[in-house]
Amino acid sequence: PTSKPPSTEAFKTSALRSEPISASSNTSTQVTKRPIEKPTTTPTLQPSAKPNVMLTQTQNGTYFLSSSLSGTNDLPLNPHAENIPPKRFMEWDMLSDIDQSYAVDKLEYSQNTWNNPGSNSVEEWSFHDLYDSEVEGALGLGLDSEAWDCHINHYYGYWWSELVEKGIDRYYSVLGWDEDKWDNGTSPAETEGMEWDDMSAEQRNAAEQVCFFEELWNGVPIPQWDMSVLSSSNGPSNLPSNARSESPTKAPTDTPTPGPTKSPSSSPVYQASLSPTRKPTTKPTSKPPS
Repeated sequence: PTSKPPSTEAFKTSALRSEPISASSNTSTQVTKRPIEKPTTTPTLQPSAKPNVMLTQTQNGTYFLSSSLSGTNDLPLNPHAENIPPKRFMEWDMLSDIDQSYAVDKLEYSQNTWNNPGSNSVEEWSFHDLYDSEVEGALGLGLDSEAWDCHINHYYGYWWSELVEKGIDRYYSVLGWDEDKWDNGTSPAETEGMEWDDMSAEQRNAAEQVCFFEELWNGVPIPQWDMSVLSSSNGPSNLPSNARSESPTKAPTDTPTPGPTKSPSSSPVYQASLSPTRKPTTKPTSKPPS
């Protein structure tokens, strides 16, 4: 303001005299004892389906109000981040024999790499770059292309132009990435070396939209996850609490055979290819240690 407003006492005195209070040398305000407009029974603003205040639950079970007008909630939601695949975030020992077979035979997981998400090299590739056998393994574990690319690969196997096409670039931009850093590996984003709690609320929200949550971002092994906390926050909410669903067997179900079941072949099973089936990448395959 260019000048101090009139004091309360001056306003009261002037109101009693019904005299104007001079706001400047050119304008004046006339005090009135009655409203100049009739009250209205209709709202002056249109109702909105989007709340501007949201009730948010923290990991310790308490609640707080967060405003959707803040930068944290300006990002649109990624619908694929909400459908968390339950099998991938179960402990290895809780998987069925069939699921372990898919993981080992098709995707080359071990117990260690399974319990430490991000440590298996197959997770570096997007779904459309997987071999046919790897696709079979992923689908056998309930991971379609959208689930794999978000929850397993976190879109790291995409070029920046592909992120833009899918609308995922907006999340990684908040996390400090741009096209040059992403495609050329000139330098990592600052968030790559940060723990979950070190990021801003907006950055954590962006990370959630590319299918990270605290334990996954911080590289905590699955056996150390607090499932009771995750089920009430931004982690897997549909993980089973019971052990493996299949009963153990003491005897083999098939009679052993003394010879091979297929005749040997003198020709290769797969044809040689002159072009690589996967795109080279200059991006790091895993997060640097903190």
